[in-house]
Amino acid sequence: MKLPTLSIITVTKNRSALLKIALTSLIGQCRTNDEIIVVDASTDDTPHIVAKLAKKLPIVYVRYLKKGYPAFYNEAARRAKGDILVFFDDDCKASKTFLARIRRAHMKHPNAVIQGFTHSIPRGNVYVDIMGDHYKNWLAAMSLSKNTLKSFDSKNASMPRALFWKHRGLSPRMHRGSEDIELGLRLRRAGITIYLDRSIIASHHERTTLQSFLRQHQRFAESEGYLDNILPRGERLGVIPAKKLLLHIQSFSQREIRFIRHGKWKEAFGHIFLYIALACIRIWGYARHR
Repeated sequence: MKLPTLSIITVTKNRSALLKIALTSLIGQCRTNDEIIVVDASTDDTPHIVAKLAKKLPIVYVRYLKKGYPAFYNEAARRAKGDILVFFDDDCKASKTFLARIRRAHMKHPNAVIQGFTHSIPRGNVYVDIMGDHYKNWLAAMSLSKNTLKSFDSKNASMPRALFWKHRGLSPRMHRGSEDIELGLRLRRAGITIYLDRSIIASHHERTTLQSFLRQHQRFAESEGYLDNILPRGERLGVIPAKKLLLHIQSFSQREIRFIRHGKWKEAFGHIFLYIALACIRIWGYARHR
């Protein structure tokens, strides 16, 4: 069977250092006719970084200033020529077999969405570790039978380009975020399967400060509140779906017990207040757009 060609899509704005890590991790993984489409709205040295890496990678550089992630991704998809669209965030780092395993997965499931698995880095930071737990809990809450999912997370996911356009791409209405969740639910409603492949591994640089961590969760909650306004009643997420809430309580309890066992009382109390703040941010952010 002919190997599918890949169009790796990375959208970026003022994160040149992280983008350099992301693109460098793809060196040596691309095959003939693959392409990496970098859609950029930066005011930093991103164009210079991309120009240097274009000597080693098949980069298509696109300067695009329209607001909203759906517009960025749809513009990249319009320019793409590969059989498969690979969504790869500018703050991720690919494993050495990342693209090879994506290719293999799509040969096995030619008309499906493939969700890879993402590790949170740098380890040892409480905000990073919590995000890692939350990502695993999200996957568990989204899980269906036979290693399939209800939706997908676009920082490490791929799908046939023809499938993306058959279902009209990302919705411009989702400019507040959760555009990938909305598309995934729409695809599943149309009978498209979303497979989880844990062998497709990337690492994701998480927020490492309290302010950036809470701001990110506020954005998540606001986008999910807005998403629930347009979803059919049976698909609405709520502030936190019951299954995911129970998993969050479990991971919170496990970390709290570890802090106490090691006599880290300051961390234990701080952890409690952090989750209280997180709950308040989540409820407030979700309610703003309901």
